[in-house]
Amino acid sequence: MAADVPTMVTTVRAVVGTVALLALMVCTTRLYLRKFVIRAFGLDDYFVIVSLGVYISLCTYLFVASSVKISLIVFLMRIFPTKSIRYFGIGIIVFLVLVTISGELPLILQCMPVRAAYDKTVANFKCFSPDAMFGIEMYQGVVMFAVDIVIFLMPIPTIWKLQMPIQRRLSIIGLFSLGKHIGRLLEAGARD
Repeated sequence: MAADVPTMVTTVRAVVGTVALLALMVCTTRLYLRKFVIRAFGLDDYFVIVSLGVYISLCTYLFVASSVKISLIVFLMRIFPTKSIRYFGIGIIVFLVLVTISGELPLILQCMPVRAAYDKTVANFKCFSPDAMFGIEMYQGVVMFAVDIVIFLMPIPTIWKLQMPIQRRLSIIGLFSLGKHIGRLLEAGARD
């Protein structure tokens, strides 16, 4: 059994590395096409750059997840320029910013004094228990999953109102779902 652990770790690292490389290639290709081929670089593209920057610098999962989600929301706001999607999108973005701040503060302040989190020479410190840290991470995961569902559902009413056959509308919804899964892969790579 002990021999299986390094093999599993290697396998997980290989999968995460492959997915991260794939996500990086997709994002850089998208940015190249939007900037140099289509020549229509938008706000959502800047959020993709933020996501990549945070991802590459290996910052925390919450910032990466929020950046990816904000990029997708801005993209949806651009291709569906209705008032309802705009207001709803802005509301979700504000919510994500608040969740990110509220999720990062406990991680930053997990030890008192704060320096004790990274400096093992500090005496007389108190840190969150592993159970408390697990609870914080579960909160973040559940909230982000709920936001994923809301983002996925956001364009469906607008797509459903399009004057086209039902099969085509379902195909468009499926394409949006596929794009959301790619975003989740990027986030999953950042979490590890």
